[in-house]
Amino acid sequence: MKKVILLFFLITLTCFSQQKNISIENFRTNDRIFYGSIDDKYDITIYLKVENYSEDHLYVYSVKGWYYYNKVKKNIPLVGTYNPMKGLTLFNTSDKVFEKKILDFDFSGVVWDKLEEIENFKNYNEKFFISKDPKENNTWSNNIKNLKITINNELEDIYVFEDFKFLKIGNSIINLSNYHIDYKNLEIISKKLSTSETRLLLKYEQSGNPNVQGMCGGATDFGYIILAINNKNELIEFEEIEIENCRGFINSKNLQENNKKLLQYKITDSSDDKEVNKIITIDIESIRLIK
Repeated sequence: MKKVILLFFLITLTCFSQQKNISIENFRTNDRIFYGSIDDKYDITIYLKVENYSEDHLYVYSVKGWYYYNKVKKNIPLVGTYNPMKGLTLFNTSDKVFEKKILDFDFSGVVWDKLEEIENFKNYNEKFFISKDPKENNTWSNNIKNLKITINNELEDIYVFEDFKFLKIGNSIINLSNYHIDYKNLEIISKKLSTSETRLLLKYEQSGNPNVQGMCGGATDFGYIILAINNKNELIEFEEIEIENCRGFINSKNLQENNKKLLQYKITDSSDDKEVNKIITIDIESIRLIK
């Protein structure tokens, strides 16, 4: 009788776990607050919000916001751009025509020409530069004097926007950013649930080059991620399998287009002088890499 009850319990638990809803949720924040000081004397707060994303580059965007001196708290308007090669360039200006041109990227030429014209703009009341490189100096200028800016936030980056991806397993929510999974497009290909773990096969896709006008700007890189998560929502297995990487000179041929149980690719790596070929096989049902 005990064996029958135990068997019934295991069957019920397995069926319940297999019915668990699993999904990936995406969330983006488009604003950010920076705290700092000018000349190590005047404490300031800066608020920025993304206004427009450039059509030429996925990580180039315009921002609008304000800053104030903490003792006064009177908002001073700011507009500017984020350059992924340099950082944030912000202006307080009375030139409303140029301000709108900045926010709309209304300039001719490639993306770097547009950014150069914006960054060299002279008709400003105040100009801020906040470098993406923490080793470089941040500066404030009013066209008469230049002063150092200190940003007090302990920042790994100065992106104004931030993307979050959450994995929902039943009532549990796992932040995939904790596993450094930050691909723009991510989907669940297959799942396998048991009483001890949840196994997932994810497919990621991203642009071959965020600079749309550059090499591989029209390409799509993709690959797969195998995740195993225990009942405490702890990552116990992580394996990333790269299939296509245009700028990395990695391409593939699908060897199992109609097989619903296997994914198999011939991978060609031409990044070195000698071309390297290998076969990658993933069992979709067991969610394991076959070696």
